[in-house]
Amino acid sequence: MLLGTLNVILLVEEPGGPSGEQLDRLAARAFTLMSGLEEELSKFEPESEVSLLNYLGAERSVTVAPELFSLLSLSRDYWRKTRGVFDPALAGLSAAWGFDDGCGRVPSDREIALLLEAGGMDGVILDEESQSVSFSRPGVAVDLGGIAKGFIVDRAVASLREGGARAGAFLSGRSTLVFWGQAPDEEHWRVGVADPRDPDRMRLELQVREGVVSSSSASERRFEVEGREYGHVLDPRTGRPVSHRGLGVTVWTPDALVGDVASTSLFVLGRDEGEEILDVFSPISVVFLEEDSLTTGGVTHTIHTRGDPGFVVVD
Repeated sequence: MLLGTLNVILLVEEPGGPSGEQLDRLAARAFTLMSGLEEELSKFEPESEVSLLNYLGAERSVTVAPELFSLLSLSRDYWRKTRGVFDPALAGLSAAWGFDDGCGRVPSDREIALLLEAGGMDGVILDEESQSVSFSRPGVAVDLGGIAKGFIVDRAVASLREGGARAGAFLSGRSTLVFWGQAPDEEHWRVGVADPRDPDRMRLELQVREGVVSSSSASERRFEVEGREYGHVLDPRTGRPVSHRGLGVTVWTPDALVGDVASTSLFVLGRDEGEEILDVFSPISVVFLEEDSLTTGGVTHTIHTRGDPGFVVVD
């Protein structure tokens, strides 16, 4: 288990390319690379750079490795471009709602307000010259789960391709699927879009081109209090779980990092607001799944694209 989920690498053995044994070694090397990056970028690893930054950042500047500095810089850019919807510097919110330890709870309005006031990317100070990071106030803490997974998967796939793997697929749980090269025995790679209410039920089948398919919903991590369900995807604007008619978002993007940020941000915003920021992630193709009591099955979908389409729906 890496990145909190099951990861599968499928590599196509082609004439003139690496042998099956060589491909196995490439896959093992990719998993080792992922493990090392996760150890440095996860807030759940006590000795990671992120944990060290969260511990010391409000007291002094912390010099960090290029990977972490780059991710924080990208996070700040996406925070601005998404109008604050993507904000990885509100780590305390997830803990307050009990999603970090799996013991769901509903924090008070005051607790939420204090966490929103204390945290946020506007409190993260980046010094490009010294490659150091500090926090402008106590209460700021970073959780890069919404961007680091895509970054790590991109690095792993790059190592596979640089090693000679001409075609393959990388599956990181249900949420991040990467495809490159020619699909075996098929003209195109195909992906099923599941119903977030019933992950074993496929709503759509997509024929996708080389790139990444990323999905976001609140179906997998939920808890119930007094008859009301709460999902794990939090809206940084309110400090509360997303609560609109949107059920899930599936996107195609050229790389996994952008797919991570886009799918999460668009799910938080919902279709109407999400359409307004699609150009931020171009090229991108998106499927919005929404509740619709007038539609058979109670779910409807809409598709939006910026740039060349990344997929077509299979009839």
